[in-house]
Amino acid sequence: MKIFEIIGPKYSYGNTQVLISQKSEASKIINAIRNMISDEDLAGEGKDVGGSHITIRYGLQNDDNDELIEFLKSQPKFKVTLGATTFFPPSEHSDNATPIIVPCESDDLHRIEYEIKDYGDFAKRSFPKYNPHVTIAYVKPNTAKKYEGITLAKDKSFMVDTIAITNRNGDEFPIKLLDDIA
Repeated sequence: MKIFEIIGPKYSYGNTQVLISQKSEASKIINAIRNMISDEDLAGEGKDVGGSHITIRYGLQNDDNDELIEFLKSQPKFKVTLGATTFFPPSEHSDNATPIIVPCESDDLHRIEYEIKDYGDFAKRSFPKYNPHVTIAYVKPNTAKKYEGITLAKDKSFMVDTIAITNRNGDEFPIKLLDDIA
């Protein structure tokens, strides 16, 4: 018997996310922005240094994801365009810290986020609207304004070729997307 089966999963939910290659220009720009955040301003989880990603859908409730894997495998590569930094208001989801983010634009991200619910067992969303973004850091609410409008990433685009499923134990399973639609 696996430890996972005895004590249960490490996290309540899994997720799906776009992986941004650490070797990519997009990742380098995101890390440059991250390095602009003063350690004195950090709060909550601090700098999001675990690898840049864009969450597609959070709340995966089980680890039987065969249908979800097949759905993701059927998706073609797509382009994402980054924006200037902004922030979300603090909430209980961010330990009342303010998330500094780089917004992401892509019709395909929105489409996949909408369609994915039919292929996986997801919990109800915590937020009513999907706002694709890369989290840079969590800061004290009174310092967030000084990080708004950083334009290093604005209008920079990259191709998405991998979407990962992360299970409730934190294991990540990258899924390669199609090169093009046949």
